[in-house]
Amino acid sequence: MSEADWTAWIGQTELVEDEICLAQALAAAATLEPPSATLTVGAPLPPLWHWFYFLPRAPQSQLGSDGHPQRGGFIPPIPYPRRMFAGARIRFHRPLLI
Repeated sequence: MSEADWTAWIGQTELVEDEICLAQALAAAATLEPPSATLTVGAPLPPLWHWFYFLPRAPQSQLGSDGHPQRGGFIPPIPYPRRMFAGARIRFHRPLLI
């Protein structure tokens, strides 16, 4: 695939839905040990904790050698062996509640 072909992926968006459950927030808190997080049902999720949710889910048969979903869907099928998060724009219209 030439670099010119990769431009078809520029500007694509992906919609991911998830449920923000207390158990996952408590697991994150056990790892991070935040000093003042109030983690109860109905409380707002602490800033940046949305990264613990909305994760890609793929059957094992559809994983690449790096453990991520195979390329060619949202991620272009580039031949490089490593992936890097290069940025995103995320808009929250209201606080994410546990």
